[in-house]
Amino acid sequence: MENKLDNIHVFHYYFTDLTNNMDHKKYYYMEAGSYSQLYVKELFDGKINQSMQVYWKEMLLRVHFASVTSIIRNKKWFSGVIYGIKSENLMIFASSLRGFLEAVTDSYYSLESVPTSLSLNFRNINQAIKGELNQPLLSNELENKLLHFQFAAQSKDKYENVKKALKSAKYIELFDMYSDLKTKELYSLLCEITHPSLKSISCFTSEVIVSENYSYMITSTISDNKQILEILNKYYESIDQLMRLSLSVTVLSLKILNLYDFDDVKSDYINNCAVNCIISKEGWNKILKMIEQSSSSI
Repeated sequence: MENKLDNIHVFHYYFTDLTNNMDHKKYYYMEAGSYSQLYVKELFDGKINQSMQVYWKEMLLRVHFASVTSIIRNKKWFSGVIYGIKSENLMIFASSLRGFLEAVTDSYYSLESVPTSLSLNFRNINQAIKGELNQPLLSNELENKLLHFQFAAQSKDKYENVKKALKSAKYIELFDMYSDLKTKELYSLLCEITHPSLKSISCFTSEVIVSENYSYMITSTISDNKQILEILNKYYESIDQLMRLSLSVTVLSLKILNLYDFDDVKSDYINNCAVNCIISKEGWNKILKMIEQSSSSI
């Protein structure tokens, strides 16, 4: 158990190192109507290099925005997990771990395909960035996922032109689709603890059995640490996967952005940050190979 706790603190250090050295960018986007006019005009003129440049610069800015805000949000929730462990406070631990789980699975839904998409189309996208691509290159799926990440809301009543967010259980289901982890089971347990329900009461009580015919209940808070450790031990594989994917997908995306000829999405700190320890060399080499083999329109 001690090694598991040490590993959790190591990941907190990774988050802290990233957020302390993070570059904060300005994100700029052309109004949709203006972009449509530009695209149509260029189609008539027989050249669409400028509209492709605008499209892909904005797309890469959205990737950077989604990656950075994911790291910040995940770090805030994970700091609560750490505090819950240190203070032996089950409610803070459970609510923060639940928030972390929801945040990671939400980010993973939108960003999971980003490294592959950017790598397989690297050369054409880079030509577009430089204003040299004079053919249509759009990615509706990537665009929709990035817009979903930024604008999806549970309720549309107070917002205009926003996307409907999925239920948390759906994000978790998609996250667990290719593994045998117990993330959904962990989420159910955390919800029972944080919601006003039986588990949120029974976790602070114990039954004392005196005899076959007589028993009584007592309230107590001294078992918090024991219950926290039991959750960590039983669901550690799921928690470890959440920690790793909370950083690996976003960091890979930022590392790929550094390779484009577009200074506004470069993050020099990312190549030397501590979290590179969990980035598979084999995985990164596969990405570099995809980039090398990506097709070019010129």
